[in-house]
Amino acid sequence: MSAVRSSRRASAGPRIGRRFLALLAVACVAGISATAALAWSQYYEQNTSFSAGDLRTSAYNSGVDQNKVNFSNIFGGLPQMGTRLISGGGSPYTWTWSNTGSIEDYRSISYGAAQCMANSGNGYAVYVSFCWAANF
Repeated sequence: MSAVRSSRRASAGPRIGRRFLALLAVACVAGISATAALAWSQYYEQNTSFSAGDLRTSAYNSGVDQNKVNFSNIFGGLPQMGTRLISGGGSPYTWTWSNTGSIEDYRSISYGAAQCMANSGNGYAVYVSFCWAANF
């Protein structure tokens, strides 16, 4: 009789372990889905040239915390590009400028949009690979 009991206990352990792993897997998938539902990203401009002063604005969204620009001076000179955020009410942050070919701006805003702009003092057009905003 004790052999039967011990075999039942042995088989109950893996069954409980499998249930726990299944529950853990469901919880992980639910957590990942909830996080993914809140995260977003947008290329709000791609593969184009900006003249001096050209400005692009992303869609308005919640929790903007990344604004990136990649650009090059294939038309000559040493052009500058800038990034900033603008609140839902229209209040803008200050511009962050660069002439290195990329900007990674990690300022954040609870609700608003991202912007990228070619400096109005640029003597040449600038090729913009992308202007990109996200909330991760």
